[in-house]
Amino acid sequence: MSKIEEIKEFAKAIRRTAVQMAYNTRTSHTGGTLSQADILAVLYSGVMNISPETMEDPNRDRFIESKGHNCASYYAALALKGFMNYDELIANYCKDGSEYFEHVSHKLPGVELSTGSLGHGFPVAAGLALGSKRSGVPFNVYCIIGDGEINEGSNWEALMFAAHHKLDNLCIILDKNGMQAMGDTKDIMCLFAILTVTTSSNSLMLLKVSRTARVSLHSS
Repeated sequence: MSKIEEIKEFAKAIRRTAVQMAYNTRTSHTGGTLSQADILAVLYSGVMNISPETMEDPNRDRFIESKGHNCASYYAALALKGFMNYDELIANYCKDGSEYFEHVSHKLPGVELSTGSLGHGFPVAAGLALGSKRSGVPFNVYCIIGDGEINEGSNWEALMFAAHHKLDNLCIILDKNGMQAMGDTKDIMCLFAILTVTTSSNSLMLLKVSRTARVSLHSS
């Protein structure tokens, strides 16, 4: 099986697991959970320098799931890669007294940051990336954010911060699934009427965007 086929199968397994978790517990947020499965499959198939054996390595890459309510697919990816026990996840997800909460919890192995309140992941990811630069400990930081989440002003502050500090070790991935809590993103606040964001940084890695949108950062 080719590497691409392996990643496709991994993404399918993430989706199957996430749907099973949602079905077992009658939980929601399924759309955003499934829309990021391909992204997670790619990241955890060799893009990021992290494994169950290197979770405590200071040189490991960091991943931040800013869409904390979409944790089912994130947990599924971690379990399928051996960061946490798969059977324990399926049995305890969203159960009373369990640490497998319906929003991302840093109490679980492989998780860097508890998230759920939108607009926090990108700023923290930017801070981690700057910390890597300042400390001399080299690692990359990856963060998934949602297209509805971009309505939060903290993301734009983080974007300016990242450009100012030339954080070429930061990769923000925007999952454009077209949905947010109260309707379609295009009807609530159409971000993608602005297709190109220009910054003065000549070394910012940025916004890799899934699906149909194309948002790019380039030097002026």
